[in-house]
Amino acid sequence: MSLQLPRRARSIALVAMVSGVTLLVSSCSVAERRSFRRLAQPEDITNRSEGMHSLWMGAWLAAAIVGVVVWGLIGYACVKYRRRRDDEIPVQTRYNLPIEILYTVAPVVMVLVFFFFTDFIRGQTGNAVGYLGAIIPMTEDSLRADFLPVGGIEVSF
Repeated sequence: MSLQLPRRARSIALVAMVSGVTLLVSSCSVAERRSFRRLAQPEDITNRSEGMHSLWMGAWLAAAIVGVVVWGLIGYACVKYRRRRDDEIPVQTRYNLPIEILYTVAPVVMVLVFFFFTDFIRGQTGNAVGYLGAIIPMTEDSLRADFLPVGGIEVSF
């Protein structure tokens, strides 16, 4: 059994594919090869950018791992629970507490890990005092009543 699409649908699909390929190919250039290797992070402009680069690459690695796991689970569910007959209806499961806890705890843990490593890198680079270990040194100016410590940073992204 072959799938025959109407002529209009085939022409729309062909135009969409040609447009997509043209867009993808036109965005590639030799000048952007280095940016592609750095996963779109700008070039280093200070001597403290190496820590930010490792954080950037770690975030991409974590995103890739999560993406592979999610796509794998989606593929597994599609294959395992596909409909085999028209009259077969799968069992509906609700209030599955372990899965609901996993869906809540896993993203929170991932965000906390990202915050921890971001704070760690910020503390290493000296750009700002880290949130987890914020220590304001006592100086003569800090003892004044109208003194407000303010820290600012300039990052390369």
